[in-house]
Amino acid sequence: MTIPGAAAVLLLAAGLALGVLVVLLAAAARSRRRSRPAAPPPPGPADDDLPGFLAAPPGSAGWQAPDRSGWALLSSPPEPPPAPAPPQPRTGRLALIAGLAALVLLAASVAVIAGSGSPASQGQPAASRTAPPSAGGQGLRADLTFAGIVLERRAVGVTAAYAHVRISSQDGASLAQVELTTFNCLADAAPRDPVAAGCSRVVPEYAELASPALQVTRSTAGRLTVHGRFPTCVRPNGTPPAPTGEVYELHIEVAPPTSGRVGVDVPATGFLQLGADRAPTTAVSVVRLER
Repeated sequence: MTIPGAAAVLLLAAGLALGVLVVLLAAAARSRRRSRPAAPPPPGPADDDLPGFLAAPPGSAGWQAPDRSGWALLSSPPEPPPAPAPPQPRTGRLALIAGLAALVLLAASVAVIAGSGSPASQGQPAASRTAPPSAGGQGLRADLTFAGIVLERRAVGVTAAYAHVRISSQDGASLAQVELTTFNCLADAAPRDPVAAGCSRVVPEYAELASPALQVTRSTAGRLTVHGRFPTCVRPNGTPPAPTGEVYELHIEVAPPTSGRVGVDVPATGFLQLGADRAPTTAVSVVRLER
């Protein structure tokens, strides 16, 4: 992990403060040793009264009677007052200040280093890292219809499908429901109007796909992209769904001409792609933003 410049400066200052603290503590210890009071010297010969007693014993010419005036003390003489404590050296106070400064600088440097791991400190705005691809977390509903697209090419003609796709997306959960109205046509491509072209209607196919298998993204400009592999089924005459065994990889891109307002349908234009074929949207395709 790289340490930012501010944290490096704070760490250097904290190291200097710790160095000053060590020096001041050593000076305070030396000062305390020097300020201790010296022990009193042992009694010398001048303090012994034996020589005077031998030179002038009691009753001799040079003997002097002790002064017995005043009251005799029956108790022990009072102890002398204690010597005043030596003044506290200033180095102790300076050491305390240096220690507090070192602690403050260390705490500040740790906070700066911890903050350097946030998204904003790594050169990318936090909003761009956490914002969902659907720009702001708004929900979306789309009701899209497409022109004909070729589902299958046969020896004679094609099977063409005209898709109706409903898409809903909210809080990261998406669902797409597809209805394929299919026709067998004696043509090389899906006609614009299969009924007028004499195509034969066959049983429609249905598919449904949800996230995460369904991929739905929306750019900040409002362009909607949908992609997924859709297994289809048929429901002949209202019977339960029967799988067809077919799986179509559909890719849809649509964009409204304006961003639109919440709860208002906005016309959308785009295309549905299956393999190498593309089918454009029809005029009734809409997109609606929701809260």
